[in-house]
Amino acid sequence: MIVRLPEEIIRLLQSFLSNDDYHYFMNTSSQYFGELKKRTIYFALNEEYSQRYIIETEFQSLLFVKVSNGWKQIGLVLGKEFEFHDTLPIHRIRFRYGCPPLQSLGHIKSIIDGSFDEQVIPSLPKVLKLIIKNGDNIENVNNLSSLYEFRIKGAKQLTEINALKNVPILSFERCGIQNISMLGNQIRLTIESCPIVDVSSLSRIRYLSLIDCYEITDVSPLFGVYSLNISFCIKVLDISSLGGHYRLIFSSFRRVKGFHCLSGVPHIELNHCHIGDSSFLRGCKSVKLFDCNDFDPMDLVNAKIVQVVCGTMMKNSVDVLKDVYDLTLGDNMNTTSIPWNNYRLNIIQNPLITDYSFIMNLQHLLIQYQENLLYLIRAGNVSYFQHLQSLTIDNNIDLEHVNGLGNIPILNIKRCYELWDLSGLGRNRSVSISFCRKIKDVSSLATVPIVTIRGCSELIDSTCLSKVERLKIIK
Repeated sequence: MIVRLPEEIIRLLQSFLSNDDYHYFMNTSSQYFGELKKRTIYFALNEEYSQRYIIETEFQSLLFVKVSNGWKQIGLVLGKEFEFHDTLPIHRIRFRYGCPPLQSLGHIKSIIDGSFDEQVIPSLPKVLKLIIKNGDNIENVNNLSSLYEFRIKGAKQLTEINALKNVPILSFERCGIQNISMLGNQIRLTIESCPIVDVSSLSRIRYLSLIDCYEITDVSPLFGVYSLNISFCIKVLDISSLGGHYRLIFSSFRRVKGFHCLSGVPHIELNHCHIGDSSFLRGCKSVKLFDCNDFDPMDLVNAKIVQVVCGTMMKNSVDVLKDVYDLTLGDNMNTTSIPWNNYRLNIIQNPLITDYSFIMNLQHLLIQYQENLLYLIRAGNVSYFQHLQSLTIDNNIDLEHVNGLGNIPILNIKRCYELWDLSGLGRNRSVSISFCRKIKDVSSLATVPIVTIRGCSELIDSTCLSKVERLKIIK
């Protein structure tokens, strides 16, 4: 039985489940877990409840009853500065607009999105994670060697980072750093829009992202990096020295040579690339091509997951991808008949579809900016969709109702700004409605076990959903 596993293993469940799923799991399993729930559950409070936690002693007491250690199990989001003493248990704080002096937060394990006025960050021996979204004034980070994770943006005056050489997770964006020879012991390193040149010390990093590093020319030391992202480094014109990766992301608006050396990389994402000979993709397990020209879709037929968006000058029709397990196709796909047999198909803005019979072979379908397919729903011709296990409709300006979709187990609707009528729903297993501004009545969802509603500004009364097993409403 799972209850007999060590507490450390039970805690790992949190890393595999969302916060809501974990709460649901613990609530439905309380008869088995008892005190274990108090020791492992995590309360990530929104801004309203975070303010109450700081101000109201009654609310604090209510929360303390539900957790074993608030220093590990309570996270806050604050939209303005509050005065709070260092004896109030808090594990993590995310600041939305600003941050009090760091010295007053030294007892908190994780500080996120802070914007600070100090030039020198003080010693924070108990803090493990520090994320600074606006570091304009920061010049000195010599006191941060004890961190586990440090991310900073906009610190143009920051040039010396020797003290961070052993911090496992680092991220620098729009900072003044040039010399990174002391780095190389990290698990994960991200450098974006920084004037670095020499990357020879980074070969041992497992997850490495170099984005818009405009002075880099030689990437040969990065051969074999497990997960590598090189994007828009404009002076990188030859990648023939790369290879041996598990996952590679490469983006460039310029003509680059050496793609053939990527043969054998299982997971590849290429953006804005002129590929030419695409035979190196034949052994890939997953391929994502965004706005890439002059490639042959036939080289992708053995991949399990394929995304081709905005591709032009292709050497074959995308119809050859009809049996790919998980397929995403975007606009500029010149096909009128699609005999696809995919398990999951995502269609993004493809106006040339005229034969809809392919839907009958699918299990999961995503429709984005696709007027032809959504016309079937508006016209009430939904027989094509009723066998689906999941349907996602994203960004449609004319969809007003979803009649006939009440039998699809998992239904996700996003950014359908004219949608107001949900009366056709109710027998689904899970319904998610996001940013559908005209929705006022959700009473038809009262019988759906799992309901998520976010960004529906016209929705005022949701009391009809009080008996929904798992309900999440975000305004």
